[in-house]
Amino acid sequence: MVVKTPVITTQVGGVVDSVKHEETGLLVNKRSPDEIAKAIERLAKEPMLADRFRNSGYKIAVTKFYRRSSAIAFSQLCEKVVQMKKQA
Repeated sequence: MVVKTPVITTQVGGVVDSVKHEETGLLVNKRSPDEIAKAIERLAKEPMLADRFRNSGYKIAVTKFYRRSSAIAFSQLCEKVVQMKKQA
């Protein structure tokens, strides 16, 4: 995503945190080569869709998953936990 490549992936693990079906890429069922092939064909036939995934995926990658943004998010989470403990 960070290199602006449209993503096709399976619905397993943490992938679903970054790839939202029809928004930042295409999700297919695992062990489904036919679905992967159809998704590839779709992106080849719909260049505007591929461009949309490139741009939205890149935006998610640089705002949510870069080291700096991940560190900031983790720091904010820690601060929230500390505040919750103080209130308890």
